[in-house]
Amino acid sequence: MAADQSLEPQLLKNVSSPFLWLHRGTHEIFPHQPESQNPDESLEQRILKSDRPLRIKLGIDPTGSEIHLGHSIVIRKLRAFQDAGHTAILLIGDFTARIGDPP
Repeated sequence: MAADQSLEPQLLKNVSSPFLWLHRGTHEIFPHQPESQNPDESLEQRILKSDRPLRIKLGIDPTGSEIHLGHSIVIRKLRAFQDAGHTAILLIGDFTARIGDPP
């Protein structure tokens, strides 16, 4: 965990301050333009130019009857979008949880 914390300032040095929340805890953000100097430029531009909040959707289809700790990573990022004023939608599929994974 200490290694991740030491790498984070290096990864965030080229990120403009309004988007630090977006890049925190991420490795790569899509969509991006590979030929661009800033690979996340298109998403940042979309957020800045949009006159309405983004609609961010996260779908989880648990394989058991419970949501586990591993789901918390993406749920926390969904919450970061919500805290930034965007619309967050969490979809939980229940069919696989009811019948279990097929063999």
